[in-house]
Amino acid sequence: MSRQNLNRRRRADISRIFWLILILIALGKAQDTTDVKIIYGEITINTLDGSAFERRSIIDHYADQTVSDNSYKELTNRILNAFIQDGYIYPVLTLNAVDPITVDKSTRLNPQFLIDRGEQVVIDTVIFTGVKRTAPELLNRESRFIFKQVPDQKKITAFTSNINYHPFLSVQSQPELVKTREGQYGLVVQIAERSVNNFSGVIGYIPETATAKGYFTGEVDINLNNIGGRGRRLNVYWSKANRYSQQIDLRYFEPWIRQSNFSAEGQFSQILRDTLVVMREFESGISRRLLRNGSAALKFNYSATMPTSGGRQLLGLTDLRTRGLGGAGRYDARDYPANPQKGFTIGFNAYVSRRIEQKINRLWQYRVEVDGEVDLKLYSQLVATCGWNYKGKWLSKGAPVYSDYYWFGGARSLRGYANELFGGAEIAWLNNELRWLIGKNGRAHLFFDQGYYRRSLNGVDKRYYPSSYGIGLRLDSRAGVIGLDYGFGRGDTFSTAKIHVFLESTF
Repeated sequence: MSRQNLNRRRRADISRIFWLILILIALGKAQDTTDVKIIYGEITINTLDGSAFERRSIIDHYADQTVSDNSYKELTNRILNAFIQDGYIYPVLTLNAVDPITVDKSTRLNPQFLIDRGEQVVIDTVIFTGVKRTAPELLNRESRFIFKQVPDQKKITAFTSNINYHPFLSVQSQPELVKTREGQYGLVVQIAERSVNNFSGVIGYIPETATAKGYFTGEVDINLNNIGGRGRRLNVYWSKANRYSQQIDLRYFEPWIRQSNFSAEGQFSQILRDTLVVMREFESGISRRLLRNGSAALKFNYSATMPTSGGRQLLGLTDLRTRGLGGAGRYDARDYPANPQKGFTIGFNAYVSRRIEQKINRLWQYRVEVDGEVDLKLYSQLVATCGWNYKGKWLSKGAPVYSDYYWFGGARSLRGYANELFGGAEIAWLNNELRWLIGKNGRAHLFFDQGYYRRSLNGVDKRYYPSSYGIGLRLDSRAGVIGLDYGFGRGDTFSTAKIHVFLESTF
Protein backbone atom coordinates (compact mmCIF):
# COMPACT_ATOMS: atom_id res chain seq x y z
CA MET A 1 0.00 0.00 0.00
CA SER A 2 1.40 3.42 -0.92
CA ARG A 3 2.05 5.21 2.38
CA GLN A 4 3.30 8.30 0.52
CA ASN A 5 -0.08 8.94 -1.11
CA LEU A 6 -1.92 8.19 2.12
CA ASN A 7 0.19 10.60 4.13
CA ARG A 8 -0.29 13.30 1.50
CA ARG A 9 -4.05 13.01 1.94
CA ARG A 10 -3.75 13.14 5.71
CA ARG A 11 -1.61 16.27 5.58
CA ALA A 12 -4.57 18.10 4.06
CA ASP A 13 -5.94 18.44 7.60
CA ILE A 14 -2.87 20.12 9.18
CA SER A 15 -4.44 23.57 8.89
CA ARG A 16 -7.51 22.30 10.78
CA ILE A 17 -5.31 20.99 13.62
CA PHE A 18 -3.61 24.40 13.82
CA TRP A 19 -7.05 26.05 14.01
CA LEU A 20 -8.01 23.82 16.95
CA ILE A 21 -4.82 24.77 18.81
CA LEU A 22 -5.55 28.50 18.29
CA ILE A 23 -9.02 28.04 19.73
CA LEU A 24 -7.61 26.34 22.81
CA ILE A 25 -5.12 29.17 23.36
CA ALA A 26 -7.88 31.78 22.95
CA LEU A 27 -10.07 29.99 25.48
CA GLY A 28 -7.24 29.88 27.97
CA LYS A 29 -6.59 33.62 27.67
CA ALA A 30 -10.27 34.53 27.95
CA GLN A 31 -10.66 32.66 31.26
CA ASP A 32 -7.30 33.91 32.58
CA THR A 33 -6.61 30.64 34.42
CA THR A 34 -4.12 27.85 34.16
CA ASP A 35 -6.17 25.02 35.65
CA VAL A 36 -8.97 24.84 33.08
CA LYS A 37 -9.61 21.24 32.04
CA ILE A 38 -10.25 20.78 28.32
CA ILE A 39 -11.90 17.46 27.40
CA TYR A 40 -13.74 15.87 24.50
CA GLY A 41 -17.49 16.16 24.53
CA GLU A 42 -19.72 14.89 21.75
CA ILE A 43 -17.75 13.75 18.70
CA THR A 44 -19.71 13.82 15.45
CA ILE A 45 -18.56 12.10 12.25
CA ASN A 46 -20.55 12.72 9.06
CA THR A 47 -19.86 11.19 5.68
CA LEU A 48 -20.04 12.98 2.36
CA ASP A 49 -22.59 10.47 1.05
CA GLY A 50 -24.76 10.72 4.18
CA SER A 51 -24.14 7.18 5.43
CA ALA A 52 -23.66 6.55 9.16
CA PHE A 53 -20.28 6.03 10.79
CA GLU A 54 -20.45 2.52 12.24
CA ARG A 55 -17.34 2.46 14.44
CA ARG A 56 -19.05 3.84 17.53
CA SER A 57 -16.35 2.35 19.77
CA ILE A 58 -13.85 4.93 18.49
CA ILE A 59 -16.10 7.81 19.55
CA ASP A 60 -16.87 6.25 22.93
CA HIS A 61 -13.18 5.65 23.63
CA TYR A 62 -12.36 9.39 23.61
CA ALA A 63 -15.40 10.61 25.57
CA ASP A 64 -14.32 12.75 28.54
CA GLN A 65 -10.63 12.35 27.71
CA THR A 66 -8.25 15.29 27.94
CA VAL A 67 -7.66 17.11 24.64
CA SER A 68 -4.05 17.25 23.47
CA ASP A 69 -2.17 17.34 20.22
CA ASN A 70 -1.30 13.63 20.56
CA SER A 71 -4.84 12.55 21.42
CA TYR A 72 -6.19 14.53 18.46
CA LYS A 73 -3.75 12.90 16.05
CA GLU A 74 -4.60 9.49 17.48
CA LEU A 75 -8.34 10.13 17.11
CA THR A 76 -8.09 11.26 13.48
CA ASN A 77 -5.77 8.38 12.58
CA ARG A 78 -8.20 5.85 14.04
CA ILE A 79 -11.07 7.38 12.07
CA LEU A 80 -9.06 7.25 8.84
CA ASN A 81 -7.86 3.69 9.50
CA ALA A 82 -11.44 2.53 10.03
CA PHE A 83 -12.20 3.46 6.40
CA ILE A 84 -8.86 2.16 5.11
CA GLN A 85 -9.66 -1.27 6.56
CA ASP A 86 -12.89 -1.26 4.54
CA GLY A 87 -10.97 -0.64 1.32
CA TYR A 88 -11.27 3.16 1.12
CA ILE A 89 -7.53 3.67 1.04
CA TYR A 90 -7.51 7.42 0.25
CA PRO A 91 -10.06 8.97 2.64
CA VAL A 92 -9.99 12.72 3.37
CA LEU A 93 -10.99 13.91 6.85
CA THR A 94 -12.07 17.51 7.47
CA LEU A 95 -12.76 19.27 10.79
CA ASN A 96 -15.79 21.54 10.27
CA ALA A 97 -16.48 22.81 13.79
CA VAL A 98 -15.43 22.51 17.43
CA ASP A 99 -18.36 24.04 19.40
CA PRO A 100 -16.63 24.54 22.78
CA ILE A 101 -18.86 24.63 25.90
CA THR A 102 -17.40 25.88 29.21
CA VAL A 103 -18.90 24.83 32.53
CA ASP A 104 -17.10 25.89 35.73
CA LYS A 105 -13.45 24.93 35.15
CA SER A 106 -14.13 22.41 32.43
CA THR A 107 -14.31 23.09 28.71
CA ARG A 108 -15.86 20.49 26.42
CA LEU A 109 -14.94 20.46 22.76
CA ASN A 110 -17.54 18.95 20.44
CA PRO A 111 -15.65 18.36 17.17
CA GLN A 112 -17.64 17.77 14.01
CA PHE A 113 -15.82 15.85 11.26
CA LEU A 114 -16.69 15.30 7.63
CA ILE A 115 -15.18 12.27 5.88
CA ASP A 116 -14.88 11.79 2.14
CA ARG A 117 -14.49 8.04 1.70
CA GLY A 118 -13.13 8.20 -1.82
CA GLU A 119 -13.07 5.15 -4.06
CA GLN A 120 -13.35 1.69 -2.55
CA VAL A 121 -10.48 -0.51 -3.70
CA VAL A 122 -10.16 -4.28 -4.01
CA ILE A 123 -7.11 -6.22 -5.16
CA ASP A 124 -7.66 -7.38 -8.75
CA THR A 125 -4.22 -8.89 -9.40
CA VAL A 126 -0.91 -9.68 -7.73
CA ILE A 127 2.33 -8.82 -9.51
CA PHE A 128 5.46 -10.71 -8.41
CA THR A 129 8.95 -9.42 -9.13
CA GLY A 130 12.28 -11.20 -8.73
CA VAL A 131 10.91 -14.67 -9.53
CA LYS A 132 12.95 -16.94 -11.80
CA ARG A 133 12.68 -20.59 -10.72
CA THR A 134 9.35 -20.78 -8.91
CA ALA A 135 6.42 -21.82 -11.09
CA PRO A 136 3.52 -19.33 -11.56
CA GLU A 137 1.09 -22.05 -10.44
CA LEU A 138 2.54 -22.00 -6.91
CA LEU A 139 2.39 -18.21 -6.63
CA ASN A 140 -1.13 -18.09 -8.06
CA ARG A 141 -2.34 -20.61 -5.49
CA GLU A 142 -0.89 -18.55 -2.66
CA SER A 143 -2.48 -15.40 -4.10
CA ARG A 144 -6.03 -16.62 -4.60
CA PHE A 145 -7.06 -15.76 -1.02
CA ILE A 146 -6.17 -12.08 -1.52
CA PHE A 147 -8.03 -11.61 -4.82
CA LYS A 148 -11.09 -9.31 -4.62
CA GLN A 149 -10.20 -8.48 -1.03
CA VAL A 150 -9.80 -4.98 0.34
CA PRO A 151 -6.11 -4.12 0.98
CA ASP A 152 -6.43 -4.44 4.73
CA GLN A 153 -3.10 -4.66 6.54
CA LYS A 154 -4.03 -7.85 8.40
CA LYS A 155 -4.97 -9.60 5.18
CA ILE A 156 -1.78 -8.48 3.45
CA THR A 157 0.29 -9.67 6.42
CA ALA A 158 -1.42 -13.09 6.30
CA PHE A 159 -0.76 -13.23 2.55
CA THR A 160 2.98 -12.47 2.93
CA SER A 161 3.19 -15.04 5.74
CA ASN A 162 1.90 -17.68 3.32
CA ILE A 163 4.66 -16.77 0.87
CA ASN A 164 7.33 -16.80 3.59
CA TYR A 165 6.11 -20.22 4.74
CA HIS A 166 8.03 -21.70 1.82
CA PRO A 167 11.72 -21.87 2.82
CA PHE A 168 12.83 -21.02 -0.72
CA LEU A 169 10.80 -17.75 -0.92
CA SER A 170 11.10 -14.49 1.01
CA VAL A 171 9.09 -11.27 0.70
CA GLN A 172 11.65 -8.45 0.61
CA SER A 173 9.53 -5.40 1.44
CA GLN A 174 6.03 -4.27 2.24
CA PRO A 175 3.79 -4.97 -0.80
CA GLU A 176 2.69 -1.81 -2.62
CA LEU A 177 -0.72 -1.16 -4.12
CA VAL A 178 -0.66 0.31 -7.66
CA LYS A 179 -3.23 1.11 -10.32
CA THR A 180 -2.77 -0.55 -13.69
CA ARG A 181 -3.38 0.99 -17.11
CA GLU A 182 -6.62 -0.95 -17.32
CA GLY A 183 -7.87 0.78 -14.17
CA GLN A 184 -7.44 -2.26 -11.93
CA TYR A 185 -5.59 -2.33 -8.63
CA GLY A 186 -2.63 -4.65 -8.28
CA LEU A 187 -0.46 -5.64 -5.33
CA VAL A 188 3.26 -5.55 -6.23
CA VAL A 189 5.27 -8.11 -4.23
CA GLN A 190 9.06 -8.24 -4.39
CA ILE A 191 10.28 -11.82 -3.96
CA ALA A 192 13.76 -13.21 -3.30
CA GLU A 193 14.38 -16.87 -4.14
CA ARG A 194 16.85 -18.90 -2.11
CA SER A 195 18.67 -22.15 -2.76
CA VAL A 196 17.55 -24.49 -0.01
CA ASN A 197 18.61 -27.89 -1.32
CA ASN A 198 20.72 -29.38 1.44
CA PHE A 199 23.37 -32.04 1.75
CA SER A 200 24.65 -33.06 5.15
CA GLY A 201 27.06 -35.82 6.03
CA VAL A 202 28.44 -37.09 9.31
CA ILE A 203 31.47 -39.31 9.75
CA GLY A 204 32.12 -40.83 13.16
CA TYR A 205 35.07 -42.88 14.35
CA ILE A 206 34.84 -45.43 17.15
CA PRO A 207 38.36 -46.02 18.57
CA GLU A 208 39.61 -49.55 18.98
CA THR A 209 39.37 -51.33 22.30
CA ALA A 210 41.09 -54.30 23.84
CA THR A 211 38.60 -56.64 22.19
CA ALA A 212 37.64 -54.86 18.94
CA LYS A 213 39.23 -52.80 16.22
CA GLY A 214 38.18 -49.21 15.56
CA TYR A 215 35.70 -48.49 12.79
CA PHE A 216 33.87 -45.65 11.02
CA THR A 217 30.18 -44.87 11.10
CA GLY A 218 28.34 -42.36 8.92
CA GLU A 219 25.17 -40.62 7.83
CA VAL A 220 24.12 -38.95 4.57
CA ASP A 221 21.05 -36.70 4.41
CA ILE A 222 19.95 -35.07 1.11
CA ASN A 223 17.00 -32.65 0.94
CA LEU A 224 15.68 -31.43 -2.41
CA ASN A 225 13.21 -28.53 -2.16
CA ASN A 226 10.99 -26.78 -4.69
CA ILE A 227 11.20 -29.61 -7.22
CA GLY A 228 9.82 -28.42 -10.55
CA GLY A 229 9.30 -24.97 -9.04
CA ARG A 230 6.08 -26.13 -7.34
CA GLY A 231 7.26 -26.59 -3.75
CA ARG A 232 7.62 -30.38 -3.86
CA ARG A 233 10.20 -31.90 -1.51
CA LEU A 234 12.23 -35.12 -1.52
CA ASN A 235 14.44 -36.38 1.30
CA VAL A 236 16.91 -39.26 1.09
CA TYR A 237 18.63 -40.49 4.26
CA TRP A 238 21.17 -43.28 4.74
CA SER A 239 23.11 -44.24 7.84
CA LYS A 240 25.46 -46.93 9.04
CA ALA A 241 25.15 -47.01 12.81
CA ASN A 242 27.72 -49.78 13.41
CA ARG A 243 29.33 -52.73 11.69
CA TYR A 244 26.09 -54.67 11.50
CA SER A 245 23.30 -52.10 11.18
CA GLN A 246 22.16 -49.66 8.53
CA GLN A 247 19.07 -47.62 7.63
CA ILE A 248 17.60 -45.95 4.56
CA ASP A 249 14.67 -43.48 4.48
CA LEU A 250 12.80 -41.93 1.56
CA ARG A 251 10.34 -39.07 2.12
CA TYR A 252 8.22 -37.17 -0.39
CA PHE A 253 6.00 -34.10 0.14
CA GLU A 254 3.36 -32.86 -2.32
CA PRO A 255 2.22 -29.34 -1.37
CA TRP A 256 -1.33 -29.60 -2.76
CA ILE A 257 -3.88 -32.32 -3.38
CA ARG A 258 -5.68 -31.25 -6.53
CA GLN A 259 -7.41 -27.91 -5.84
CA SER A 260 -7.71 -28.32 -2.08
CA ASN A 261 -5.69 -26.65 0.68
CA PHE A 262 -4.33 -29.98 1.91
CA SER A 263 -0.88 -31.46 1.32
CA ALA A 264 0.17 -35.09 0.92
CA GLU A 265 3.26 -36.83 2.22
CA GLY A 266 4.71 -40.31 2.12
CA GLN A 267 7.66 -42.15 3.65
CA PHE A 268 9.37 -45.51 3.23
CA SER A 269 12.12 -46.79 5.51
CA GLN A 270 14.07 -50.02 5.91
CA ILE A 271 16.30 -50.84 8.86
CA LEU A 272 18.71 -53.74 9.30
CA ARG A 273 19.34 -54.09 13.05
CA ASP A 274 22.49 -56.01 14.08
CA THR A 275 21.87 -58.60 11.30
CA LEU A 276 19.06 -59.95 13.55
CA VAL A 277 15.95 -58.33 12.14
CA VAL A 278 14.79 -56.32 9.11
CA MET A 279 12.08 -53.69 9.63
CA ARG A 280 10.17 -52.02 6.83
CA GLU A 281 7.75 -49.16 7.36
CA PHE A 282 5.44 -47.22 5.06
CA GLU A 283 3.72 -44.03 6.13
CA SER A 284 1.33 -41.69 4.31
CA GLY A 285 -0.50 -38.62 5.46
CA ILE A 286 -2.61 -35.59 4.70
CA SER A 287 -1.50 -32.31 6.24
CA ARG A 288 -2.44 -28.65 6.36
CA ARG A 289 -0.78 -25.47 7.58
CA LEU A 290 -1.75 -24.08 10.94
CA LEU A 291 -1.00 -20.66 12.38
CA ARG A 292 1.97 -18.85 10.86
CA ASN A 293 4.76 -21.43 11.14
CA GLY A 294 2.94 -24.63 11.95
CA SER A 295 1.27 -27.65 10.37
CA ALA A 296 -0.87 -30.61 11.40
CA ALA A 297 -1.29 -33.99 9.72
CA LEU A 298 -3.43 -37.12 9.80
CA LYS A 299 -1.30 -40.22 9.09
CA PHE A 300 -1.64 -43.88 8.22
CA ASN A 301 1.16 -46.26 9.16
CA TYR A 302 2.02 -49.81 8.10
CA SER A 303 5.09 -51.72 9.28
CA ALA A 304 6.48 -55.22 8.89
CA THR A 305 9.15 -56.92 11.02
CA MET A 306 11.04 -59.86 9.55
CA PRO A 307 13.65 -61.49 11.80
CA THR A 308 16.61 -63.32 10.31
CA SER A 309 17.43 -66.88 11.32
CA GLY A 310 19.81 -65.47 13.92
CA GLY A 311 17.06 -63.27 15.37
CA ARG A 312 14.67 -66.20 15.60
CA GLN A 313 17.17 -68.46 17.33
CA LEU A 314 18.90 -65.97 19.64
CA LEU A 315 16.00 -63.68 20.59
CA GLY A 316 12.94 -65.73 19.71
CA LEU A 317 11.63 -63.04 17.33
CA THR A 318 8.69 -63.76 15.03
CA ASP A 319 7.13 -62.03 12.04
CA LEU A 320 4.67 -59.28 12.91
CA ARG A 321 2.60 -56.62 11.17
CA THR A 322 1.07 -53.39 12.42
CA ARG A 323 -1.46 -51.03 10.87
CA GLY A 324 -2.14 -47.76 12.57
CA LEU A 325 -3.72 -44.34 12.43
CA GLY A 326 -2.31 -41.24 14.04
CA GLY A 327 -1.71 -37.53 14.03
CA ALA A 328 1.29 -35.24 13.85
CA GLY A 329 2.00 -31.56 14.30
CA ARG A 330 4.88 -29.12 14.23
CA TYR A 331 5.43 -25.46 15.06
CA ASP A 332 8.70 -23.60 14.48
CA ALA A 333 9.15 -20.05 15.82
CA ARG A 334 12.97 -19.85 15.71
CA ASP A 335 14.45 -16.75 14.10
CA TYR A 336 16.95 -18.72 11.97
CA PRO A 337 16.59 -22.52 12.24
CA ALA A 338 20.10 -23.31 10.93
CA ASN A 339 21.79 -21.35 13.74
CA PRO A 340 19.13 -19.66 15.91
CA GLN A 341 19.59 -16.94 18.50
CA LYS A 342 16.11 -17.13 19.97
CA GLY A 343 12.79 -18.91 19.60
CA PHE A 344 11.50 -22.44 19.95
CA THR A 345 10.19 -25.38 17.95
CA ILE A 346 8.07 -28.37 18.95
CA GLY A 347 6.71 -31.40 17.10
CA PHE A 348 4.86 -34.61 17.93
CA ASN A 349 3.68 -37.90 16.42
CA ALA A 350 1.10 -40.20 18.03
CA TYR A 351 -0.25 -43.51 16.69
CA VAL A 352 -2.71 -46.20 17.68
CA SER A 353 -2.02 -49.45 15.77
CA ARG A 354 -3.41 -52.94 15.47
CA ARG A 355 -0.64 -55.50 15.87
CA ILE A 356 -0.72 -58.99 14.30
CA GLU A 357 1.94 -61.44 15.52
CA GLN A 358 2.36 -65.15 14.92
CA LYS A 359 1.00 -67.45 17.67
CA ILE A 360 -0.24 -64.40 19.62
CA ASN A 361 -3.68 -62.83 19.67
CA ARG A 362 -4.05 -59.41 18.13
CA LEU A 363 -2.86 -56.56 20.34
CA TRP A 364 -3.15 -52.80 20.40
CA GLN A 365 0.07 -50.87 20.07
CA TYR A 366 0.48 -47.22 21.19
CA ARG A 367 3.31 -44.96 20.09
CA VAL A 368 4.24 -41.38 21.02
CA GLU A 369 7.15 -39.25 19.76
CA VAL A 370 7.87 -35.67 20.86
CA ASP A 371 10.80 -33.41 20.02
CA GLY A 372 11.63 -29.72 20.31
CA GLU A 373 14.18 -27.03 21.04
CA VAL A 374 14.37 -23.76 22.96
CA ASP A 375 16.97 -21.08 22.15
CA LEU A 376 17.64 -18.17 24.50
CA LYS A 377 19.98 -15.28 23.77
CA LEU A 378 21.97 -14.52 26.91
CA TYR A 379 24.35 -11.79 25.80
CA SER A 380 25.52 -10.51 22.42
CA GLN A 381 26.58 -13.72 20.59
CA LEU A 382 26.09 -16.03 23.59
CA VAL A 383 23.12 -18.40 23.22
CA ALA A 384 21.83 -21.17 25.49
CA THR A 385 20.07 -24.06 23.74
CA CYS A 386 18.11 -27.03 25.06
CA GLY A 387 16.82 -29.66 22.67
CA TRP A 388 14.70 -32.61 23.73
CA ASN A 389 13.53 -35.88 22.20
CA TYR A 390 11.20 -38.53 23.57
CA LYS A 391 9.93 -41.78 22.03
CA GLY A 392 7.82 -44.45 23.64
CA LYS A 393 5.97 -47.61 22.63
CA TRP A 394 3.47 -49.67 24.66
CA LEU A 395 1.34 -52.77 24.09
CA SER A 396 -2.13 -53.51 25.42
CA LYS A 397 -0.75 -56.81 26.76
CA GLY A 398 2.82 -57.82 27.48
CA ALA A 399 6.02 -55.85 26.93
CA PRO A 400 7.67 -54.65 23.71
CA VAL A 401 10.45 -56.92 22.38
CA TYR A 402 13.82 -56.23 20.76
CA SER A 403 12.33 -55.46 17.33
CA ASP A 404 10.12 -52.76 18.93
CA TYR A 405 12.99 -50.85 20.50
CA TYR A 406 14.02 -47.32 19.66
CA TRP A 407 17.74 -46.66 19.46
CA PHE A 408 19.87 -43.61 20.12
CA GLY A 409 23.43 -42.50 20.79
CA GLY A 410 26.04 -40.88 18.56
CA ALA A 411 26.26 -37.67 16.53
CA ARG A 412 22.56 -36.68 16.75
CA SER A 413 21.89 -37.56 20.39
CA LEU A 414 24.53 -38.66 22.95
CA ARG A 415 27.74 -37.50 21.31
CA GLY A 416 30.07 -39.29 23.71
CA TYR A 417 28.97 -42.73 22.51
CA ALA A 418 28.78 -44.81 19.36
CA ASN A 419 25.76 -44.43 17.10
CA GLU A 420 22.62 -46.25 18.30
CA LEU A 421 24.38 -47.86 21.24
CA PHE A 422 21.36 -47.64 23.58
CA GLY A 423 17.90 -49.02 22.96
CA GLY A 424 14.62 -49.53 24.73
CA ALA A 425 10.84 -49.39 24.47
CA GLU A 426 11.03 -45.86 25.88
CA ILE A 427 13.92 -43.48 25.24
CA ALA A 428 14.64 -39.78 25.74
CA TRP A 429 17.56 -37.39 25.64
CA LEU A 430 18.40 -33.75 26.24
CA ASN A 431 21.01 -31.83 24.24
CA ASN A 432 22.15 -28.82 26.27
CA GLU A 433 24.54 -26.38 24.63
CA LEU A 434 26.16 -23.07 25.45
CA ARG A 435 26.98 -21.49 22.08
CA TRP A 436 29.19 -18.64 21.01
CA LEU A 437 27.95 -17.66 17.55
CA ILE A 438 30.58 -17.03 14.87
CA GLY A 439 28.84 -15.37 11.94
CA LYS A 440 25.53 -16.46 10.45
CA ASN A 441 26.13 -20.22 10.37
CA GLY A 442 29.16 -20.76 12.59
CA ARG A 443 29.53 -21.34 16.32
CA ALA A 444 31.66 -22.86 19.04
CA HIS A 445 29.87 -24.69 21.83
CA LEU A 446 30.11 -26.67 25.02
CA PHE A 447 27.58 -29.48 25.34
CA PHE A 448 26.12 -31.83 27.92
CA ASP A 449 23.82 -34.63 26.76
CA GLN A 450 21.57 -36.49 29.17
CA GLY A 451 19.89 -39.70 28.06
CA TYR A 452 17.28 -42.12 29.38
CA TYR A 453 15.99 -45.49 28.24
CA ARG A 454 13.77 -48.23 29.58
CA ARG A 455 13.69 -51.89 28.65
CA SER A 456 12.15 -55.01 30.10
CA LEU A 457 14.47 -57.78 31.33
CA ASN A 458 12.86 -61.01 32.51
CA GLY A 459 9.59 -59.19 33.02
CA VAL A 460 11.15 -56.38 35.08
CA ASP A 461 11.48 -52.82 33.78
CA LYS A 462 15.01 -51.45 34.00
CA ARG A 463 15.83 -47.76 33.58
CA TYR A 464 19.21 -46.30 32.62
CA TYR A 465 20.55 -42.74 32.46
CA PRO A 466 23.68 -42.40 30.31
CA SER A 467 25.24 -38.97 29.74
CA SER A 468 28.05 -37.37 27.78
CA TYR A 469 29.81 -34.02 27.47
CA GLY A 470 32.30 -32.28 25.23
CA ILE A 471 33.04 -29.42 22.88
CA GLY A 472 32.07 -28.65 19.30
CA LEU A 473 32.70 -26.27 16.44
CA ARG A 474 30.83 -25.18 13.28
CA LEU A 475 32.60 -23.08 10.64
CA ASP A 476 31.19 -21.58 7.45
CA SER A 477 33.25 -22.31 4.31
CA ARG A 478 32.84 -22.36 0.54
CA ALA A 479 31.98 -26.05 0.71
CA GLY A 480 29.34 -25.41 3.36
CA VAL A 481 29.25 -25.63 7.14
CA ILE A 482 32.03 -27.87 8.45
CA GLY A 483 31.66 -29.09 12.01
CA LEU A 484 33.39 -31.19 14.66
CA ASP A 485 32.08 -32.64 17.93
CA TYR A 486 34.46 -34.20 20.44
CA GLY A 487 32.48 -36.10 23.07
CA PHE A 488 33.28 -38.00 26.25
CA GLY A 489 31.12 -40.83 27.52
CA ARG A 490 31.39 -42.69 30.79
CA GLY A 491 34.99 -43.75 31.49
CA ASP A 492 36.35 -42.11 28.32
CA THR A 493 39.83 -40.62 28.11
CA PHE A 494 41.21 -38.35 25.40
CA SER A 495 42.25 -41.43 23.40
CA THR A 496 38.82 -43.09 23.58
CA ALA A 497 36.59 -40.00 23.19
CA LYS A 498 34.24 -40.05 20.19
CA ILE A 499 34.84 -37.80 17.17
CA HIS A 500 32.05 -36.73 14.81
CA VAL A 501 32.79 -34.70 11.68
CA PHE A 502 29.98 -32.81 9.90
CA LEU A 503 29.49 -31.28 6.48
CA GLU A 504 26.30 -29.34 5.69
CA SER A 505 26.07 -27.79 2.25
CA THR A 506 23.38 -25.82 0.41
CA PHE A 507 23.08 -26.00 -3.39
